[in-house]
Amino acid sequence: MRSKRVVLGLQKTGQLAGVSMLALMVVGLASPQAEAQDRFFLRETPVQRFQGPPGRFEARRTEPRNRLTPRRATRAPVQQTAKPVKEAPPPPGPHMLIVSVKSQRASFYAGGKLVSQSPVSTGTATHPTPHGVFSIIQRNRHHRSNIYSGAPMPYMQRLTWSGIALHQGALPGYPASHGCIRLPEQYANFLWRTIKMNTRVIVSREDVEPFDVAHDLLFQPKSAPATVETIPELRKTFDTTTPARLLRADMPVIFTDASGARADGGSESGQPAEPAAAAEAPAKPDQPTMRDLSASVEAARSGVPAPTLAGDAAKPQLAAPAPSDEPVKPDVTASIYPQPAEIPEPILASFAQSLEAKQKKAPPKGAITVFISKKDKKLYVRQHFIPLFSAPVTFKDDKPNFGTHVFTALEQDGGDKPLRWVAVTLPPELPKAQKVKTRIEVDRRGRRIEVPVKPQGKSPEPLPSLSAKAALDRIEIAPDVVDRISEYVAAGASMIVSDHGLGYETGLYTDFIVVTQK
Repeated sequence: MRSKRVVLGLQKTGQLAGVSMLALMVVGLASPQAEAQDRFFLRETPVQRFQGPPGRFEARRTEPRNRLTPRRATRAPVQQTAKPVKEAPPPPGPHMLIVSVKSQRASFYAGGKLVSQSPVSTGTATHPTPHGVFSIIQRNRHHRSNIYSGAPMPYMQRLTWSGIALHQGALPGYPASHGCIRLPEQYANFLWRTIKMNTRVIVSREDVEPFDVAHDLLFQPKSAPATVETIPELRKTFDTTTPARLLRADMPVIFTDASGARADGGSESGQPAEPAAAAEAPAKPDQPTMRDLSASVEAARSGVPAPTLAGDAAKPQLAAPAPSDEPVKPDVTASIYPQPAEIPEPILASFAQSLEAKQKKAPPKGAITVFISKKDKKLYVRQHFIPLFSAPVTFKDDKPNFGTHVFTALEQDGGDKPLRWVAVTLPPELPKAQKVKTRIEVDRRGRRIEVPVKPQGKSPEPLPSLSAKAALDRIEIAPDVVDRISEYVAAGASMIVSDHGLGYETGLYTDFIVVTQK
């Protein structure tokens, strides 16, 4: 009985609740304010709509059928164009980039002073970046590798034709490339806009920096001799301001001797000689005129015997040759080309001087590089990738290792002052190592990389080498070679002293490339 009462009570409660809800709905629909309010909330309230997999929702705004107020037109915000920022001019050169493999850092120097530094990523142990002295030999803004399946290499600046270059790339914080030197994007762009072709790049095992050095063997500029552009002395004697004389048919022909004086003793203006001089001089026959010479030339061309000139009657007649049966052909060129005259010695000397200057070709423009090789015992000179000449060099004591030293000439504040030289000495070289053993490991990103296995025992000690000044003290160059090099030396010139010779990397369209360790 009690359970039936409970069920009946619940039924009555449900019926009352349903009736009350129905009454409220009828009253709400009848009120216009409620309808407007409902429309307002229906228009403004965003609705969360499920889109795609669980957890992704998208807000969707519903629009009513009859809008209460018109939509206001919204103006697009005016974008203010930023004023272009003027970039600072690049620092004056000569420029030099030094890459330290140990620190994984590149240092940029201008005029011997440090300008900027940036982290880099060099080659791995299995694909190491060679150490040594290089220079920029090619540039390409949008380059793709022709070795590694067209991999992009933005801001590529080549160091060797075998595939070593500077370019933009990923920097994981450790050596990770296949031999190239990776740079961050901003620094690669900076170097691309600053350095040019033939800029010196030094890759060193340790951290090195340039320092000032002074020595008698470091070259200083000298006045250059005469080249092709020099005007010979003969050209300077020509006077082009003198008015030219016009020859007419009735004008008499004037004969002169080898010195340029008139044979009849007259003046250059055409006036006859003085009476006293004319009396002393022997009587001259009548001189032929231009009309007589023209008639002689026309007769020779037509084959008719030439008329007798006015001066031919007074000349002695030569014996006629013996007659021959063959018909004699007239010599047409006899009256056109005169007999060769003797050339004065000053003219011959001036011609020989100008010919010698033409044979000496003008050198290419740009700074020169001098490479002194202890291995070859020779001195090589190149100017902007073009070989100029080479000469033998003697060494006082070539038993110790000289090492590798790079000297660069800088211009001082005053133009008349001698050049200032700075040097960079590469660290002592390690003995030639065997093939590096590696093992496969997984890095923090889940990639499989090769890690070199550290050899057991003591690490090899570097070979001792001389300092920069000590190496220069043991070098002797002939005075004539020094004078010839001094003609080309200017600010930006460089000299490399090394135990190595011209390696396989040094070739066509390159500067001297010295690979000290690979």
